[in-house]
Amino acid sequence: MPLASVTTTNFHFLTTEQITIYFLKDLMSGAKTPIYGPDVRHVTIPQYEGLGIQDIANFVNTKANVLPFLPDGKELQKTPKQWIGNVCASVLKNIFTDWIKEQVETRNKKIVVDRGLNI
Repeated sequence: MPLASVTTTNFHFLTTEQITIYFLKDLMSGAKTPIYGPDVRHVTIPQYEGLGIQDIANFVNTKANVLPFLPDGKELQKTPKQWIGNVCASVLKNIFTDWIKEQVETRNKKIVVDRGLNI
């Protein structure tokens, strides 16, 4: 009899570099909630001020229903922003994508004013 068995899943991972072994352990033990492939929403997050990992983490911390899907503490900083964005968009749906749009619009308005680009 084998000591361990492996089950095929549809968890959302693009590559093994996107998660740590600790997060994977939490997923397998049930401490964290997986998102299955068909339920994943993909989102593009530009490299703008106000849309860094810390900004996303601050926004997500106000939304308790997202935390069970994300790694804890230090592990979150090791996770790619694109994967975090996809998870947040999958769980929060339009709330997250609208927040991204709002941040982009705010940044664009600031650039127009700061650089005098109004015509």
